[in-house]
Amino acid sequence: MAKLTHEDGYLSLVGLHWLSDKPQEIEEIGVAWLEEGKVQILLREGHTFQGQPVDSVTLGLDKKEGQEFVSKGSRKFYAVKRGPWVGLRVKDSQALTRTGFQSIERFEPNLEWRLTGRLEAAHESVAVASVVGVATEEESPGFAVFEKNGVRCRMRLIGAPDDQQFFLVFSDASAGKSTYTACRFLTVERGEGDSLILDFNKSINPACAFTQYATCPLPPEENVLPFAVLAGEKKPH
Repeated sequence: MAKLTHEDGYLSLVGLHWLSDKPQEIEEIGVAWLEEGKVQILLREGHTFQGQPVDSVTLGLDKKEGQEFVSKGSRKFYAVKRGPWVGLRVKDSQALTRTGFQSIERFEPNLEWRLTGRLEAAHESVAVASVVGVATEEESPGFAVFEKNGVRCRMRLIGAPDDQQFFLVFSDASAGKSTYTACRFLTVERGEGDSLILDFNKSINPACAFTQYATCPLPPEENVLPFAVLAGEKKPH
């Protein structure tokens, strides 16, 4: 919750502009385009870069996302890369989506949804689809294998083989009803040896459940469960 509601969190997202080598007028910041793999911006008056007033700026893509940014008032602009696409993301710490946010409903905790599984090792790079229609390459250690409701489940994990936690994007039969339509996220904990702990009570909504400007990943077919996972966060209202 703290990450979501932080002044720089996902609830502050208010814009996303995909760029090309053709200069593009963006009303809130100026003119932006791609040149030799970098974002070039001719800025409107009143913007700063890393706290210093500037009228133009170059944003590289070789640093951590959001480390370099242009700002004006409560708004922040920085470069993002998703597969072959490059864009400018806009955040506003005073966005109504953030300042008006109250809470997220959750299912009552239920130990029946704290499951034990095992890691089926299959280290490889996999293409992960997203809500914006572009896939990114992500590292996968293999699959989480477990049983629930008499069903054997085998779900693709994201992360490095030696990680102590893995990232799981999943959907289930409750999607679009009591839970968010596209997917939910779960941090899978590593136990002893190849054992895994999947506590679906800790399932959370993706950023795209709250804003149209997110670029959330989508679950692969094997991560769509045939039964309802009535645990974790419910669909936002």
